Amino acid sequence: MPGPQPSPPRDGDKQQARQRINVEVRTGRRPHPNVLPCADCGHKWKEGERRHEYDHYKGYGPAHHLEVEPVCTTCHAKRDSKRKNATHCLRGHEYTPENTARYGASQKRHC
Repeated sequence: MPGPQPSPPRDGDKQQARQRINVEVRTGRRPHPNVLPCADCGHKWKEGERRHEYDHYKGYGPAHHLEVEPVCTTCHAKRDSKRKNATHCLRGHEYTPENTARYGASQKRHC
């Protein structure tokens, strides 16, 4: 008995991407990330440790809302740090002043 279907995606919406994964977990369509090993280091969650979480490794575009990997919080922080210091976007374009825009309160980059 699966629950309601997620609503259609909105372009680049981080909150909706996270909500869609939460719906998948709550309705049993996707396992909780704690029961899966970390995709980066293979760590298996144990009682009393910080939780594992899903990482939207391809971004928050509507085509990638459901493309996630389970990672431990340590590896998730490392991934975020790598993205912040990246010189190229996911599509291979170099971040230059001419082709890079910043958005949001955290001033994230996109080309």
